[in-house]
Amino acid sequence: MADPPTLIELAPFDRPAPGSFISALAALGDEARSRGWRCEIVVPEGARQLDWIARLETAGMRVHFSLPPTQRERTRWLQAVASDRQGPTILHSHFTSWDVPAALVASPREGRHAWWHVHTILQPGPLAFCRNLSKFVWLGRRLSGLLCPTEALAHELSSRGLRNRLIHVVPNGIDPSLFPLATPEMRVESRRRLGIPENAEVLLHFGWNWRIKGGQLFIEAVSRLVEGGGRRVLALGQGEGDRALEVARQLGVSDHVRPIGSVSSVAGLFAASDVFLALSEREGGNPYAVLESISCGTPVVASDIPGHAEIVRDRPTSRLVPRRPEAVAAAVREVLDRPEDVREADALAGHEQVARDFSAAGMAVRMLDLFERRLRKSVP
Repeated sequence: MADPPTLIELAPFDRPAPGSFISALAALGDEARSRGWRCEIVVPEGARQLDWIARLETAGMRVHFSLPPTQRERTRWLQAVASDRQGPTILHSHFTSWDVPAALVASPREGRHAWWHVHTILQPGPLAFCRNLSKFVWLGRRLSGLLCPTEALAHELSSRGLRNRLIHVVPNGIDPSLFPLATPEMRVESRRRLGIPENAEVLLHFGWNWRIKGGQLFIEAVSRLVEGGGRRVLALGQGEGDRALEVARQLGVSDHVRPIGSVSSVAGLFAASDVFLALSEREGGNPYAVLESISCGTPVVASDIPGHAEIVRDRPTSRLVPRRPEAVAAAVREVLDRPEDVREADALAGHEQVARDFSAAGMAVRMLDLFERRLRKSVP
């Protein structure tokens, strides 16, 4: 009897908050186990004490804690691990740290296959282009495949030397059960915990990278909304809070801006908010936060860029807008001024669409199908 395949996830991720990335990995573990595969994951030593490790183990994943400091040491470590496995092995690397070792350890004739997963935007400029070209052309020949979340990113990868036959688009997915449709009672309770007045019009923005995520645009849009004193706007900004307050003071709207730190439940932030503003200048994939917000029933006003458009376009809950303060403010007004019954119907439709089209479980099925097809082709 042939040995079952082994899927080894290489994920240099050690943030305390698991986010939807860990849910996606756990879904891969669940799907692999349902097919009789073995599944393992490699995370940094810093993740050893984090709560989400138990979620991966529950999904049947054997957890290794390792991230050697150099490419040579990583390659040597991965070679030892992969060589000890019986049956075909998939080396699935995330966030680039393990890309080179996975490609170097890969040997389809010996049953080891490297798959890269590109989650984020490729850097602009001639230097980055040449660096990508060198990596993709040199190591691309050793890959069995590459995964990315959007057609736009797939086109960009192709333009930088990666062969089209290797590129597969699989949209990001979330676990809808972790981002349930918020009820009126959930919204009241979430606001109470955050100390937010019930009658406030709450706007939420995540700005861990001020420039790329549109922090300045967010505060300028808030300024447009409060002009004339006609709205009870309260803007919640997570990430770079000092900078947000500085810009808010300059624009005279500091009373309407509240920075927030890390929270135990991002779903609670969406439940407390009337609109989520996703104002990035570029995104490499389908942003998890946009999917999470729509799943919770919180409308999204998003910049009209490829990563957002593939989620937001034709969704009744949300709006795509140019990256201009007046356009963002106008879209927010439109969303806030809809009748209550329309907002409730749109929220339910949005949650159901995310569950159908962007679930982590569905993403896992598509990935394992791709891996299995590639393994069948590699058998003599």
